[in-house]
Amino acid sequence: MQNFLNSVRYKRLQNYSDCFIGNGKYNFIPAQDAFATYQSIFQNWTIAEEQRSFKSIISAASGDNTISLNFEKSQYQYTSPDSIIFAANYEIHLPTVQPLNLEKYNGRMLLTISQAIDGTYKIVRWSDFQTSNDTIYPSWSILKARYYN
Repeated sequence: MQNFLNSVRYKRLQNYSDCFIGNGKYNFIPAQDAFATYQSIFQNWTIAEEQRSFKSIISAASGDNTISLNFEKSQYQYTSPDSIIFAANYEIHLPTVQPLNLEKYNGRMLLTISQAIDGTYKIVRWSDFQTSNDTIYPSWSILKARYYN
């Protein structure tokens, strides 16, 4: 999780990509509101779309500023010898190139992390949820869709 967190904060595309399992096994389930709005984008979301979206997010983030990503109420809900489910509320602050513009996103994520063939642990499934008590700030799914181009 620390690798994932740092790859987002410090805008490292390769490190971010390395956090996900390949070979068509990765599955992203967007927040319901995002899927309703951007169904065509999320229909066949793969690692390539994940990388494409993150690359655009990095480009939108201003200069040397880091992307602020914080987890709250994080916990490992289930562990087994080969997989872990990480659950957390998240908050993202994306400093954009436009002066005085700071985009904020928040929600809840469930990440299923499993052991890959090489022995490392990678994200196999990501379920994203908009927090029910916050309709002001969009979810990470919306962030991915907005920067998917």
